[in-house]
Amino acid sequence: MPRKKVTQPKPVTDKPLPYTTLEAQEMAASALALNAMVERVKSGEATGQELVYLAKLGSVDTRLAREAHEKDVQLKDAKIDNLKAQKDTQEMFEKAIKAMRSYGPNFTEEEEI
Repeated sequence: MPRKKVTQPKPVTDKPLPYTTLEAQEMAASALALNAMVERVKSGEATGQELVYLAKLGSVDTRLAREAHEKDVQLKDAKIDNLKAQKDTQEMFEKAIKAMRSYGPNFTEEEEI
C-alpha cells in the first residue's frame, strides 16, 4: 500500500487584508476554507464529510435553490420600488387636485383634500 503524500499547509501571512465590511471578511474566510478543502480533496486527505459537502455544493438542487433565492430577493426589491412609486403618484395627485381647486372661486390656502 503506497504512502500518502503529506503536504505542509501554506503559511498564512500576518498582513491583515483590507476588509471594508464584516460580510466581505466572512466571504473571504469562506473562500479560504473552501480552497483548503479542495486542496485536501486533491491530495486525497479529505474526510467523508468534506466530500459530501462539496458534492452538495455543486449539485443542481443547490444551484436551483440559490437562483430561486436570488429571484425572491429581486421580487421583494421590485415590490418595495412599486410601493414607493405608488406613494409618489399619490402625492402628485394630491398636489394636482389642490392646484385645480385653486382655480375655483371658493379656494382658501387652509382648505384640505
